[in-house]
Amino acid sequence: MDQTFKMEVSAFWASIKERIHNELVRPIGMDQWFLIAIIMVFALFGGFVGYMLGYNNCERKLEDSVGQIRFEAIEEYKQALEEQRAAESAERTLQMMDEGTKRKHQITRLAQMFEKARDFNFDYFDLVTYGICVYNRELHPEFGGTFDEILDQPGQWIAYQADDTIPVVSDYYKIAESC
Repeated sequence: MDQTFKMEVSAFWASIKERIHNELVRPIGMDQWFLIAIIMVFALFGGFVGYMLGYNNCERKLEDSVGQIRFEAIEEYKQALEEQRAAESAERTLQMMDEGTKRKHQITRLAQMFEKARDFNFDYFDLVTYGICVYNRELHPEFGGTFDEILDQPGQWIAYQADDTIPVVSDYYKIAESC
């Protein structure tokens, strides 16, 4: 029985192949060519539309992802810039505090020097000139050194001796500020 069944199936497939072969070999009429042409046009048009929709969708997704990456990069840059500015601002604040403290010290030392020179009856312009001379020496490489080193040079300044116990009169402090 198995042999009979195999032969029937084989015969059935052979008849199907023959019918398909006959249909393919048979000449096609004009109406069938027209139908095939319309189906091909719709298939090509559908493929093209599908391609364009897919392409545009991919392109949009790519633009969105590139835009997101740019946005994230810009945000990271802004954050890094803010951190750098904060660090620089803190550093500048410390520098300004140091410079402010240094300036106050210099003014106090000049006012003490003016206090010691009081006996010589210098007027305002003489005292300002005296103070400017100290600052010029600080900047000049021949005299060199710090402000305190220049003031502490023996014999350079009339009646001046380094003494932090000298009280500072507000008038002399104001004159020292103007130097």
